[in-house]
Amino acid sequence: MYNTCGIITGMATVQRQTAFRIDPEVMDALHALKARDGVPISEQVRRALRAWLTAKRMPIKAARQQVTRPAGTPDRQSVVTRPDGCADCRTPARPKRRR
Repeated sequence: MYNTCGIITGMATVQRQTAFRIDPEVMDALHALKARDGVPISEQVRRALRAWLTAKRMPIKAARQQVTRPAGTPDRQSVVTRPDGCADCRTPARPKRRR
C-alpha cells in the first residue's frame, strides 16, 4: 500500500507477474468497473481468482511472515519521494542542495 507521497505503508506481498488472454468483452467490463469503482484491473482479477479458488475448495497458502531488519538498517518508510514533503504522513521536506 502506498500513501500519497509514495512511501510503502504496509508490508508488500511479493507477487509474480503473469500474462493471460482475456476475451474483449471481459476486458471491457473490467475497464467499466475500474471507471465506476476505481479498482485497478489487476486487483479485480486477483479478487475473482481468489473467489473462484475458494468456491472450488482449493486452499490458498497464507502470506509469508515479515522478516525483521537488523538494527540501524534504513527501511523504505524513511525514504521520501516528494521533494516538498507530505502533509498526510508528516514527512519533512528534503533539504535543498547547495551549489
